[in-house]
Amino acid sequence: MSYKRYKPLEIYKNLIQFFWEYEEDFSDGITYNQPTTASINPKLAFQYTGKMDMKSKSGRSEQLFLSGFQAQTDTPNTIYTNQRVGVFGVYFYPLAIPVLFGIPSNEITNYNIEISDLLGSEGKVLEEKIMICNSTSERINKMNDFLESKFKSFSSEAHLLNFAISHIINKGGLINLQLLASEMCLSPKQVERKFYKYTGFGPKQFSRIVRFEQSITSVYEGVDTLTSLAHQLGFYDQSHFIKNFKEFSGQTPKGYFSNDLSSLLGL
Repeated sequence: MSYKRYKPLEIYKNLIQFFWEYEEDFSDGITYNQPTTASINPKLAFQYTGKMDMKSKSGRSEQLFLSGFQAQTDTPNTIYTNQRVGVFGVYFYPLAIPVLFGIPSNEITNYNIEISDLLGSEGKVLEEKIMICNSTSERINKMNDFLESKFKSFSSEAHLLNFAISHIINKGGLINLQLLASEMCLSPKQVERKFYKYTGFGPKQFSRIVRFEQSITSVYEGVDTLTSLAHQLGFYDQSHFIKNFKEFSGQTPKGYFSNDLSSLLGL
């Protein structure tokens, strides 16, 4: 497996976590299955070699677009293929979609969207440019050129939401929403509306997913037991933690961590 990550330019540090590239050959008859989890981060992926499909929690399958957005989601899925694949992608931060493209995040939550459906003709042009590149550095340069044409600056509202999002992430999802609203000088209802616009979730659901993602990070950082992890993350007990984990991953912690997915999770 070849999986690599690349840092974005400093100007995009609040919009892009990293660029990534994944290449592997699964044409030997063994189907590759990669579980995906709930995530606060939207992604953009370009399949320049082969194709992958996705199976939902309910068992429904759909073909992933040659180039498309995988929006922020609170639902686990599985990506699978039996081909040789090469994928280049952008791992965004929550604010990216509304800031870069002027599209409210709540309009795309839990959807996979073809790039031309979201961005129109300029999305199709970007796809064509990425597909004819011969190296990762070329693809990153093309993406930077495109992003430069879209990114102007953060509005005061976006700055405020960036503060709130960073605060929740830094606290591992353990925050007092009333206190957060007070710090933002907004009413709880105003916070709710702005969170839907900029993250695709209300602040409570957003915090729950952050806490779930923190649990994955903590395991790979060496937390001792699930019981200590549950207490560390503010759960009443281990069973409550397991129920929450299964909701967002589709598996129990034991089943999920039986496979080392740390590299694909960006850890």
